[in-house]
Amino acid sequence: MKMVKECPTCLHINPESYAECDECGTDLVGVDPIEESEVEVTQEQPQEPVDVIQEECAHSNLHGNYCLDCREYVKINEISTGEWSLQFPWGEYKIADYLWIGRIKPAPQDMTKELEKNFKNISRNHAQISVDDGKLYIVDLESTNGTFVNSQRIIPNQKVELTQESTLKLAKDLVIEISLKGVEL
Repeated sequence: MKMVKECPTCLHINPESYAECDECGTDLVGVDPIEESEVEVTQEQPQEPVDVIQEECAHSNLHGNYCLDCREYVKINEISTGEWSLQFPWGEYKIADYLWIGRIKPAPQDMTKELEKNFKNISRNHAQISVDDGKLYIVDLESTNGTFVNSQRIIPNQKVELTQESTLKLAKDLVIEISLKGVEL
């Protein structure tokens, strides 16, 4: 009987002995091992590799929209309704599919450095921002100090829609501005 750990972030199956996910780097220390035979076969299967060269690393070793070389998500499909972006105190992030927020990968490297230096109250895997059918959503990834939308702490692991009018705050002091560009409002 082979025991494995399923990553709570990307659902990748890892050997039981791994302390972090081989796919996305998520900490697996608190993840309970399960029998390999118990892994649900009904999981959404990863997309076939797409021959798209990622601008940031120039690699085409893609697993769905995730580069296995630099461990970053690749913008494959443009959003037809506009372009969402988040303004952090140190810079702007445009979002086509996903943006991970935290002090470790799969969050962008410049973000992890900034959070580790100036915002240590942000969890290693704090939240995930996603775009679905042109709408922006956030999911708190069981962060220690919480994610707040319109001054209300959101329930971990539940998708919450964000709008341009939403106020977004992580922990007690990281305020993020939301904008949608390129559409008539």
